[in-house]
Parts: sequence; structure tokens; C-alpha cells
Amino acid sequence: MAKLWPIYRSLLDTSELPTRLAAAELALADCYLCGNDCGIDRTRQDGPCGVADTLYVASYGPHHGEEGVLRGHRGSGTVFFSGCNLHCVYCQNYDVSQQVTGFTVDAPGWPR
Repeated sequence: MAKLWPIYRSLLDTSELPTRLAAAELALADCYLCGNDCGIDRTRQDGPCGVADTLYVASYGPHHGEEGVLRGHRGSGTVFFSGCNLHCVYCQNYDVSQQVTGFTVDAPGWPR
């Protein structure tokens, strides 16, 4: 049986990952990523959404709550980011997503 790999792993074997990283960095410099459509340079200051160019991880760990085919034997990984720019009124993860908490991760250190 062939070994199954997540599709995103193919980005590591091609030139696609650096291409996508460059596109993301350009998007931060002239930001239209959320509904505010502010065009602000998030590498220099926070946007009206309250989010800058810093990645905040509130928590991470194994997740065993999915169907077996999705999680395997050791669980699937889960990462909760904070600093969501959507600010949904009925957000079920307000304490994690809306408040900028956790620890920062620099781009070269993520993902590992």
C-alpha cells in the first residue's frame, strides 16, 4: 500500500512554498485580507482589525476528537491561533481568537 501524505506536504518538495510565502508577505504590506479592506501596511502598524503581522499561537496539541480516518492512531494536530480579524458577534472561541494571547512565532520557525 502506498504511503499517504497530506497534500500540503508537497509544498515542501516544490518551489510552491516560497511562492506562497512571498504572496502572503505582499498581502500584509497592502492588506485587504479581512472585511475592513483597509489597505494598511500591517508590517508597520496594526490594522483597524487589531491584527499586525505577528503570528500568535494560543495553544496546540494532539486532537483525538475526530473520526479515526482523519486522526490516525496518535491523533491529528490542532493549533489555535489568536488575533482573529473577523470579530464575529457569536464567536464560540472569543477568549482564544478575539483576544491576542499566547506566544508569538516567527515565520522561519513556523511550521516545524
